[in-house]
Amino acid sequence: MQYIAILVGAVVATAFGFLWYSKFLFGKQWMEYSGQTEEKINEAKARGMAKIYGANFVVTLISVFVIYRFLELLQITSIVGACEFVLWAWLGFIVPIELNPVFWTGKPWKLFIINSLQYLGTFLLAAIALVLIK
Repeated sequence: MQYIAILVGAVVATAFGFLWYSKFLFGKQWMEYSGQTEEKINEAKARGMAKIYGANFVVTLISVFVIYRFLELLQITSIVGACEFVLWAWLGFIVPIELNPVFWTGKPWKLFIINSLQYLGTFLLAAIALVLIK
């Protein structure tokens, strides 16, 4: 098992998420569409964002490990193969899950687009890192 590859994949994926939801990219839009406010964000910071970031990293680490296992089980060793796997997995699992709040609770389509594309980018970068480092 390639622990370093999995760790690097998780770090890359987490960094992408930070950038994606930053104020430089989609953070402001995400806050608007998800109903978040500066006050709510500040309350979360006051409670301790380190725990939230830590938990998020652990969850990302698990996701990257699962991607690693699938790449290994399917004997995918190329960047193209890894990207194709991620695209199909995203389309079959992430997209339907992210669509449910749109259908059932009336969340905006724009929120679906921001969140689901973040998962696609995260998983693509993780899979590429796994293939390159492996």
